[in-house]
Amino acid sequence: MNWYLKVLQNYAGFEGRARRKEYWMFFLFNILISYGLQIIAFVVDVPALVFLSLIYSLGVLILWYCRRCKKNA
Repeated sequence: MNWYLKVLQNYAGFEGRARRKEYWMFFLFNILISYGLQIIAFVVDVPALVFLSLIYSLGVLILWYCRRCKKNA
């Protein structure tokens, strides 16, 4: 979980390289949280959770792109 929080804290920093483990752990936690929110939203049938899942996914897309750029730098 520290790798995920590290990405969130340093979302605008493009200097340096992201380690492979940092990149994949961010990806793993991102997928788990996104799918978890969607599953809960459909099971409980609360439209607000679907909207929250969409906002989360769009917000993290920017962070994922930053990590992707740093991984390939």
